[in-house]
Amino acid sequence: MSALDPDHQILPAISTSVVVSAPVEDPIVRHAKFYIDDDATVVFCLGKTLYKVHRYFLIRESHFFRDMFSLPPTDEHAHIEGMDDVHAIVLTGVTNFEFESILDFFYYGMHSDYHTDLTVWIALLSISTRLIFEKVRSRAITEINALSASLDPFEQILLAIKYDVRDWLKVAYVRIVDRDALITEKEAHRIPFSVLVMLMRARDYKQTTRTARARRGMVSTADIVEEEMAVMQRAES
Repeated sequence: MSALDPDHQILPAISTSVVVSAPVEDPIVRHAKFYIDDDATVVFCLGKTLYKVHRYFLIRESHFFRDMFSLPPTDEHAHIEGMDDVHAIVLTGVTNFEFESILDFFYYGMHSDYHTDLTVWIALLSISTRLIFEKVRSRAITEINALSASLDPFEQILLAIKYDVRDWLKVAYVRIVDRDALITEKEAHRIPFSVLVMLMRARDYKQTTRTARARRGMVSTADIVEEEMAVMQRAES
C-alpha cells in the first residue's frame, strides 16, 4: 500500500515574488537665479596695464558690457577677446584711475556704508556715465550732492554739463551769484560764454535790488537765477 493517499496529490508551488521598482529621483537642475553661467574672468588692457577681473559685476551692472559679452565670435576658430593677456580687451575712453575706482567699488564698496573722497566719486560718475552703469551713476550723483559744499561751483557747472546732471547747474549758479568775490578771468574762461553773461546779469540784478525788494525778502538769489536762466534759454532757442 502506498504511503501517500491517492486522493491527496502534491501540487507544484506557485511563485508569488513581486518586482519593486526604485523610487524616481528628481533630476539635478541649475538654479534659475544663482547658477551663474559665466566664463568667470576677463582680461582688460588700459594703457600699459592689464586687469583680470570677474565678468559678473560688469555684465550685471552695465548695458555696455552686457552687450559686449553677448556678441558671438565672428569666427569659430578665433580667440575670444579677454580670454588671456595676449588677447586682452583694449578699453578706451576711460582712465586707469576711473577703472580702478569702479573695480574697488564693486569688490569692496557696494554697500551703503562705503565712504570715499570726492575725487573718487567724480571718477565713478565719469566711468558710469560713459559705460552705462546706471546704479553706480545714481549713487555717485547722490554722494557728490552730499559733498557739493567742498566742490568749486565752476567745477560743478562743468561736471553738470559734461555728465548731464542738470540739477547741479542752478545750485552752482546761486553759489556764484551769492558770493562777494568777483568772477575772475580764469573762472570766466572755464564756462560757456552764454553762462558767463547770464551770471553777470544775475549778479548785477541782485546788486540793484538789494536795497529794495530783496531786503524785504521779496526776491531771493534763486529767483533771480531762475529768471536769468529762462532768459538765456530763450536766447539760445
